[in-house]
Amino acid sequence: EQEAHLLNIAVDNTYQRKGIGSILINHLKKQVQVMGINLITLEVRVSNTNAISFYKKHNFIEDAIRANYYSKPKPEDALLMSVRL
Repeated sequence: EQEAHLLNIAVDNTYQRKGIGSILINHLKKQVQVMGINLITLEVRVSNTNAISFYKKHNFIEDAIRANYYSKPKPEDALLMSVRL
């Protein structure tokens, strides 16, 4: 099974909550489907509740916790998430 891994998505604070992030995620989903990929994975800091809510809104599910994945500025766990297309 082929999968795509989302490394980063960011929208400048000035333009947040205007649907731009949703446009980006939806475009990503369409593009990977064209490529024959049906799974997108990512990791996000467990403290980044806004991002987690955003991904859940786009049907990503929580898969697992990766302990101490991030080291800076302090050690923090990552939440592994995925969406099947």
